[in-house]
Amino acid sequence: MAKYKIEWPIEARLDLIDILEFYINRNSSNSYSKKLNSKINRSLKLLVKNPLIGLKSQIESVRVLITGDYQIVYEITDNIILIVMIWDCRRDPEDKIIEVCKKIDKSIVLLGGTEDVEKGERIKMEVGEKIYNSCGKFTLNQSASLVRQAEKIITNDTGLMHVAAAFNKEIISLWGNTIPEFGMYPYMPGNEKQSQILEVKDLNCRPCSKIGFQKCPKGHFKCMIGINSDEIVRLTSFKT
Repeated sequence: MAKYKIEWPIEARLDLIDILEFYINRNSSNSYSKKLNSKINRSLKLLVKNPLIGLKSQIESVRVLITGDYQIVYEITDNIILIVMIWDCRRDPEDKIIEVCKKIDKSIVLLGGTEDVEKGERIKMEVGEKIYNSCGKFTLNQSASLVRQAEKIITNDTGLMHVAAAFNKEIISLWGNTIPEFGMYPYMPGNEKQSQILEVKDLNCRPCSKIGFQKCPKGHFKCMIGINSDEIVRLTSFKT
């Protein structure tokens, strides 16, 4: 059995440093960044043991390993696992989540990993008691159960979006720097009307790549900020 070695190009290493420093500055603490770094390192150890564990991409030698809200893009070459990038830019900006949640006249459950706990608490503090912050509290199977019990799902292009599609839930999906035309839209044959896709059309910088970037290359994030919040709210009340 071949032994694999992890290699980090400088660009990928800077991606990780940028992410870790962001949370250190935002939280005024290095606690979360240490946990996140350990989580990524554990994922890399799994890669060394089983390089094919990641999802296939459009490029034969490139795969994507999902770890929490982050995705590790890597390339397998001979006995080397080359880390291409680490990114997570498909989540909705926090202010927009708060704006939408305040306008929705229903109970709301926030789903996410341990890295989202603090963000979930900030949203709950801003919105009030109709928010239940389940981030970091449940396993993937338990989170899937919550998805199954929900009336509607508001989501970005994430794994739980596809779980919701498998349950034929009413889905409102928000698309930023990637686009549904890449093929990762909710697959719901015979129930396509259950899926509502919201995106900013005619934005000349979108899509900015096939797999996205860790942060907006233009620095404005118009692809997510420009999605109409009132339309999201309207769709939560609209029966398909």
